[in-house]
Amino acid sequence: MRTVLLTLAILLAGVLAEAAPTFRPSTLPARYACVPAGGFGSCTRIVNLHVGEYLPERQNIVGDILYLHGFADSFTNHGPLFRQWTDAGFRVIAFDYPGHGITGARNKVSINHFNFDGLMDLARQVVRRTRPETDRPLLLAGWSTGGLLAVRLVQSGNLSKLGRKPAGMILFAPGIAVKTVVGQPSWRYPLGEVTFGTLTHNTDTRGLLPPSPKSPGSVPLFASSLLYHSKAAQWAKYPAWLPTLVMVAGESSDKYVPSHKLKAWVNRQSANVRGLYCPRARHWLDHELPQYGGEDVLAAAKEFAETVLTGNGPAKNFSGKVCFQFR
Repeated sequence: MRTVLLTLAILLAGVLAEAAPTFRPSTLPARYACVPAGGFGSCTRIVNLHVGEYLPERQNIVGDILYLHGFADSFTNHGPLFRQWTDAGFRVIAFDYPGHGITGARNKVSINHFNFDGLMDLARQVVRRTRPETDRPLLLAGWSTGGLLAVRLVQSGNLSKLGRKPAGMILFAPGIAVKTVVGQPSWRYPLGEVTFGTLTHNTDTRGLLPPSPKSPGSVPLFASSLLYHSKAAQWAKYPAWLPTLVMVAGESSDKYVPSHKLKAWVNRQSANVRGLYCPRARHWLDHELPQYGGEDVLAAAKEFAETVLTGNGPAKNFSGKVCFQFR
């Protein structure tokens, strides 16, 4: 797997991107349009948006996957998952949100300057500007907040703004429903603190960027927008035609998403939506240990992406050694 990490300098009022040395202008055009600040803050700041492109070793790319990471996360924390997809011939595109990961390290702009509408605009622009010259299938994928973001993108009905109609969706514990207090209860953070220990049983955090921001309570404007869209997503119409795999962590072990509400949402959707339940897993499904379902999650993510291209995504059973398909 070859990784191309680049920095896109985005001027929110009229945007020019400044590329890293490994930037390939034929793949990722350097000019962006205005990014609305979601009603919070002005359109006058410069945001260095950190974007990653992960390419398969083989020359024939079968499809593109836009991955949307979680709150307090970075796309660089999901290398093993991306390798599953690149090994199957997919090109993976991802970006760090404002105030997150390397984007956050290089800017003073907080995620509080964006609501969900602002993040959706960012995602649409990344998809359009990373579009290959030859059209190929596009899949959307997201974990936690990123999963909710992916759902709201397709529920918005403005799929033309993506430039391509998604062929499928892969969601990891999406924040379609969220707990009021998340992660580790803390007197410093009224809404809870995001920690590795509450996210996964896997204690190997070498090379991973630590959670930041520490709590939704530290970015209340964005947190309010997230809660609004979480509730809206539960009852807004989801495209019946869209093959979707929703992976759900354990009811008692997920400290961020109420799993029973997520399973109820899956059961209300069309037959094109399938659910995989990992009863012992914590919230960060793709970083879990094998005995908690981590290997099953990675295998299902790869197999579902492959079967979507054949038109058989929902028909296959994705149960594994620990996780089982509940719909």
